[in-house]
This record gives sequence, structure tokens and C-alpha cells, in this order.
Amino acid sequence: MRVRESCVAKASAELLKPAVRQYIVVTTVNVYAEPLVKHADESAPLAADPPADEEKLSNTNYGPLKAACERAVSAVYGDRATMLRPALIVGPEDPTDRFTYWPARMQRGGRVLVPGTSEPWKSETSFIDVRDLGAFANTCAEKGHGGAFNCAGPAGTLTMDGLVWGCRAAFGNQVELVPVDEAWLLQQGVQPWMGLPLWIPASMSDEATMGAISRQRALDHGLALRPLAETARDTAAWFAKARPDFDFGTKSGAAGLGRAREAELLKAWADRPKP
Repeated sequence: MRVRESCVAKASAELLKPAVRQYIVVTTVNVYAEPLVKHADESAPLAADPPADEEKLSNTNYGPLKAACERAVSAVYGDRATMLRPALIVGPEDPTDRFTYWPARMQRGGRVLVPGTSEPWKSETSFIDVRDLGAFANTCAEKGHGGAFNCAGPAGTLTMDGLVWGCRAAFGNQVELVPVDEAWLLQQGVQPWMGLPLWIPASMSDEATMGAISRQRALDHGLALRPLAETARDTAAWFAKARPDFDFGTKSGAAGLGRAREAELLKAWADRPKP
């Protein structure tokens, strides 16, 4: 994706305008300008366009590029444009492993390293099952819903410990959760978000507002969110069938902890000097 993608989005919208009633574009909750207040809704300001000569995709310009695509489509379709702004898209066949790691790891059983904190979790996390997002896109097409919709779930507030315990509860096998101090994990080089998927340390909780986005408008217009346990079980079942020998985190930049790395960290945590 490059800055010129907004031009492609505009060209696509213009080409289709004479033949279609509505244009639905899937972007991201990252379209909003920072700082974003907690539980912001679709009226929050969008990020400004990135520089026109910027060529490479980065964490910095990803959201602004998506916002530029939204503006390009809206300029052509007006109120017949529908912008779906999902949080992390998860479920069966998700190749990113960011959510998949947790249900697959819980299904395997044994001692599972999880982030631990002495404070209640401040950061919320959110995602949407791809099947729920697809169903809502169909609803918008059938009902003619225009405008922007934050598509995030599951319903209600979900913190990191809720995610971990919810995935654990989805399986009937024996799982021992081993909470490991967040500061210690950072000292060991475990990366937030990808190294231990979806984890945002309490010290960085102010950076996690995208996980606390309001999804009320989408719910009011027909978005239906399945339970966490259903997404977890279905994702783990797909993973076990499609990638039975896969080990997480074994490639550079890959999500999750590999088996050897997790065992190493658990041993080092158990053997650490006690105060």
C-alpha cells in the first residue's frame, strides 16, 4: 500500500458509480487522528493525509492512508459511501497469528505464560470475527446503511486478562496460566503486541485507545457479535487442521512465543532471584 492507493480508491469509486447504488470500503479503526479519547465514536476527527511523496507503508502512515481512501470514496459517493472500520480482524484462516496464538496455545494445554501485572488491567483490547464483519457488510448493503461504522468486539469491555481467561475457558483441557511480571518480560526482550500477541503493558496503556473504541453505532444498525468462546474454538479447530506442526514466533517478526522460547522464559522466571 502506498499514498497513491487513495487515487486507486477514487478511480474505483468513479468507475463503479454509474452501475452501483452503494460503495462499501473496509478500512480500520486506525483512521482516527491522535490522540484519541477513550470510547471515541465515528465523529472523532480523521488523521490527516500523509505527504504526497511518501512511498513506503509504515506503522505511522497506515492509518492516514486508510483515512485518505475513505475521503476519496466519500468525495464520489457522498452519503452512499459506507466505511467499515474494523479492529483486528480474527477467526478461522487468519494468517497473522495475533489472535490465533491464544486459542491455539490454550488448546495445546500445559503451562502457559501470560502477562501479569500488579494493577488491574487498564488497557482494553478489541477485535472482530471476520464472519461477523462479513455479515454486517451484507446488512449494510441490504439496508442501504451509509456513513462510518466502528466494527469492534466482542460486546462489552474486554481487557487482556479477560481475553486470556476467556480463551482458556473455551477448552476443557488442563491449562495452568503462569502470570509473569510485565517489566521482567520487557527486560527479556518480549515485544508487546506481537511477541506476546495483543499484549499492551500497563505502562503503555495510554497507547491502547484503539482497543476501547465505541461500536454502538454499528450495533444499533445490526452488527451482531458472536461470543469469544465460539471464535476461539473455531479458530483453534482451523489451526489444528491447517497447520498442525506450526510453531509460533520462529520467524523474524512473527507473532507469538515458540515452544522453546516459552519454556525458556518460564524456567528463567521460576529461577529468578526472589526479593
